[in-house]
Amino acid sequence: MSGSEITQSDFVNSTTAVKRYRTPKMATLSEERARATEKLEAEANKAYASFLTDIIDNYGPRLRDVVSRLAMADCLQSFAAVAKERQTYVRPRFTEDDTLEIVGGRHPIVESLLERPCIANSIRFGGQRPGGEPCKIITGPNMGGKSSTTKMIALIAVMAQVGSFVPAEAVTIGILDGIMTRMGGTILSS
Repeated sequence: MSGSEITQSDFVNSTTAVKRYRTPKMATLSEERARATEKLEAEANKAYASFLTDIIDNYGPRLRDVVSRLAMADCLQSFAAVAKERQTYVRPRFTEDDTLEIVGGRHPIVESLLERPCIANSIRFGGQRPGGEPCKIITGPNMGGKSSTTKMIALIAVMAQVGSFVPAEAVTIGILDGIMTRMGGTILSS
């Protein structure tokens, strides 16, 4: 048997009409090609990792700064576009005290998803008036809108703090350093 003869061990695969075989020389060449491809891929990955390391070492802080500034510009442009599109957003008024008063506030995400008008809510926290409450308890039946109202208040407060117009008739707010909520849970006593 010469080196070019095909035996049953050289069988590769078949269809209903054709059987495919590979000569020993083709099998050797195919294995060499697979090894060369694997080596090339490993070298390419090594070169790419070196390239990325070089960029990070030489340009990392500058790129991070550019990306951060672009993200901020994109965020502010998005706030401006939504405020202009809706034309129902207002500029919040800032105070020196701990007031948070929202008149006719709407949840910005719920409002964007509904085809009908969003139901507005009003709330007031703190302020210089005597007995101004530092917190509120929002209670009601399941599926009554407690979570949505709480999230609406938080979203309006955050949007105002970053300089956005807000979805409300009027908002008066002091400078906030945090938003804390406790949602869910039942206290049972016997």
